Amino acid sequence: MTTTPYRHFCTLFDKGFLFKGLALHDSLMRHTSDFTLWILCMDEESHTTLTKLSLRNVRLLTLRDVEDEELKIAKKNRSPRKYCFTLSPSLPLYILKNNNVESIAYLDADLYFFNSPEVVYEEMGDGSIMIIPQHLGPTRKDKEKEVGKYNVGMLIFRKDKNGLACLEWWREQCLLYCDDQIKPGHYDDQKFLDYFEEKFKGVYVLKNRGANLAPWNIER
Repeated sequence: MTTTPYRHFCTLFDKGFLFKGLALHDSLMRHTSDFTLWILCMDEESHTTLTKLSLRNVRLLTLRDVEDEELKIAKKNRSPRKYCFTLSPSLPLYILKNNNVESIAYLDADLYFFNSPEVVYEEMGDGSIMIIPQHLGPTRKDKEKEVGKYNVGMLIFRKDKNGLACLEWWREQCLLYCDDQIKPGHYDDQKFLDYFEEKFKGVYVLKNRGANLAPWNIER
């Protein structure tokens, strides 16, 4: 009898996305058992509510836990929404560096699992970094020039040389610039993913079309 490996996931949200984060947690509870969902609470309201709920398999983090001086400086010159994007690489990097965690999956708070995430890990195999293509249909394919070839919705990083180096580089880029308005070739935290395969070894591009299925790619 094979046992399912213990998995670590992380996400972040404020009170506005709290109901989506709860749905994400519920879906993980339905389809896997041995996991921890690390939640970075972006405001006091979400932290207070989640503390009272005392959800199983959840560890709560606050901005005080994760923020360093570089993040605090970046926070001053961008909106709360853009600051959430800025934190996308910093959250998994913080967890890997400060805990006995072999790998971490970053999840957007509005994801929902309809099956076990193990199918993703099995396909990824021994890869250090897992990224998922946008899979945009023919009518929207040109959109990739703006938003990038890959989607931030779900990413996996191992605590190895490649995974950590990739997260460090991605974090540096997001600290420097994390917007979609001024610089051509940039799109929030996302378009940086286009460079992962060029810069780092061990990058696996997921083929499973059921992963990260969304209204914007369902025609495929």
